[in-house]
Amino acid sequence: MSSAEPRIAGPEPGSGVSDGHWAQYAELTGRCFGPIDMDLEIPRRHGLVCLALLDGQVVGGAIALPFHQHFGGRVVPTAGLSLVCTAPQARGRRISARVVTELATALAADGMPVVSLWTATPGVYRRCGWEVAGNARGTWYPIDAFRDAPATDLTLVPDPSPEAMRAVRERDAARWNGALLRPGWWTAWKQAGGEDDTVSYGFAAGGDLVGYATLRCETRRPWGYDLAVRDLHAPDARTLQALSGMLSEHGAQAERVHFPPGVLPPDPDFTWLLPRHRAESYDWYPWMLRLTDIRGALEARGWSPAVDAELELAVESRSEADRLLTLVVTGGQGKVHDGGRGLIPITERGLAAWYAGALSASRASRLCLLRADTTALQSMDAMTGGQEPWLADLF
Repeated sequence: MSSAEPRIAGPEPGSGVSDGHWAQYAELTGRCFGPIDMDLEIPRRHGLVCLALLDGQVVGGAIALPFHQHFGGRVVPTAGLSLVCTAPQARGRRISARVVTELATALAADGMPVVSLWTATPGVYRRCGWEVAGNARGTWYPIDAFRDAPATDLTLVPDPSPEAMRAVRERDAARWNGALLRPGWWTAWKQAGGEDDTVSYGFAAGGDLVGYATLRCETRRPWGYDLAVRDLHAPDARTLQALSGMLSEHGAQAERVHFPPGVLPPDPDFTWLLPRHRAESYDWYPWMLRLTDIRGALEARGWSPAVDAELELAVESRSEADRLLTLVVTGGQGKVHDGGRGLIPITERGLAAWYAGALSASRASRLCLLRADTTALQSMDAMTGGQEPWLADLF
């Protein structure tokens, strides 16, 4: 391998990447992650690609997928980084960090002040200003955990329309920080990646869909199957009870119900509803967040309308322009002004975690990610409105 430094090519629209370089990148993702069960051409058409080249060969890269996420009840233009990889022979040169930084800069210039990703190596990204915004875990419940659910007045709707499910999903997403507003190409991408053998059931009240679940059968040996819930939006107890009753009817053959990572919030409502708790859970990767445009991110997010506050921040940022900022929040909306006394020193990482609702300001202070007096900490804790982070979609 050459001792020369890799050249960072891009970011540029995926459709503008040469077929030869794209083929090398696709092969590299297979070497790094194993066989990938997805159609890479769909994110190529819609994403922004950055590659690392050394002696004309692709030795690293990543793709940014543009979408929107909810934060504080408002929709924020964001992007998710996917398939960040470095060739084994080129590791140790901070290629991934350079590629990710180039993409983040380009996304901020394109009006996307927030970027997220799933990763098993959060330490790599912390050095670039990222911080953990949430965790995901997968859970198995025995099928009999859903028996004896109270009957509800909801009507079971097989195969509800995609439009009705989207409306349910978008209403539910507004309750969470980080929940995705899926772009139009998302479903086709997931179906091309092996999620086309699912069935959906909705739950309706008065003719209107109020929740739904998308299921898939996972064969077990020597016989039977597990039910895998691949997508779930059930915003209240009544809908979850209706779902429980529907799941329990599969008990003749299914022994367990599997909720893959991300499908349930980190602290699922089932904890308070199921009469028997015999779940088996396993951890998955955390997702991380970076504010690529601090001003734009703070103004795009929603804040608690019950709290008016003024925060004089001293941000440990790579940008001198973002060092001293004053965030003024009134009526649930934020406005950022230049300058201030810097009464609240805060790291980029701490700002990202607080923004996502992953850390309260008080907890971030205990972790030395910010410093503030008790009054300021209480204001910051109240400003985020108690909304929790949940990113249900993997990318």
